[in-house]
Amino acid sequence: MAGPATVGVFALTSASLAAFPSRDIDQCYSRVDALLPGQFSRANSVLDLDLPNENAVTHPAQMVCNASWIEASGGDFLVYREGSGSGTSKIIEAVDAERVELAGALGVPTLSLVDAIASAGYTSAEAARTGSVHLPCKQASQSAG
Repeated sequence: MAGPATVGVFALTSASLAAFPSRDIDQCYSRVDALLPGQFSRANSVLDLDLPNENAVTHPAQMVCNASWIEASGGDFLVYREGSGSGTSKIIEAVDAERVELAGALGVPTLSLVDAIASAGYTSAEAARTGSVHLPCKQASQSAG
């Protein structure tokens, strides 16, 4: 956050909408498109939209593992660079492996967190080849700002 009602955006990527139940996607899409024309595409299901989302893998582990630091610093630290140490990264990796396995079992195409960071251009190929999220998270925070 850059201010009380201001956030920094690392990258602007395509966004999709899903509805639950999925049969309501056309109604959902038409309502959102009326407000933000042409900004979204339709996802097949909430699983197709949410399982590839790496934020649910990184942020909970970062927040829980850094709870005392968040309290002590008032949140004044860089969560990817400073709050994604090797211990936190191991937890993220374990949760990410479960996410990727579940997505595979359900036939939902997805990338591992490390591969997603690399494909977005936020880390080096060398860091991605380690398979660990520790170095890619640090590099992602540096390239994002």
